[in-house]
Amino acid sequence: DYLGVSYQAVSKWENGITSPDISLLPDISRYFGITVDELLQAEKIDEKEYFEECSRRSEELFRNGKREEIIPIWLEAYKKMPNNAEVKEMLMSVYFDTDKVKYQKEIIELGTELYNTQNDAMMDSYYKGQVIGQIARTYYESGNTEKAKEWVRKAHSIMHSQEMMYMQIEENEEWLVGDF
Repeated sequence: DYLGVSYQAVSKWENGITSPDISLLPDISRYFGITVDELLQAEKIDEKEYFEECSRRSEELFRNGKREEIIPIWLEAYKKMPNNAEVKEMLMSVYFDTDKVKYQKEIIELGTELYNTQNDAMMDSYYKGQVIGQIARTYYESGNTEKAKEWVRKAHSIMHSQEMMYMQIEENEEWLVGDF
């Protein structure tokens, strides 16, 4: 009665035959005194606490040399928090540290998305530099020096990092951890 729908319609909702029209969700949630998220049983998580838990689990696996086992932790976090830049950066870094060539597509997709993130405190110059460095190194190690150079050009000339990356590409030098 409250919604102005038939008892047959409600019966079909309750038996999973149909679902209510999306425009009815606010009225249904008000009727029960809950939010639409609660009505839809959307999981509410404390993002900071969950991120810290994922970090602790990852660190333990990393210390034991189980890098490949870290990926599912951050994939799960990414599913739960798809707009969290820190989660994206961690997932990208885990792919990068595990196998740059095997996970090239994932690194480049996440990195490009992070690079293009606007107005996010997470994406300050340090993180943008890290993203650029990881994408450039991924392209370089997969043999695509032109794409590596294209990404290096996006780097700021801070402490000659751009120049160092160019030099390593031009001279076919080994990329060393910590160059960025």
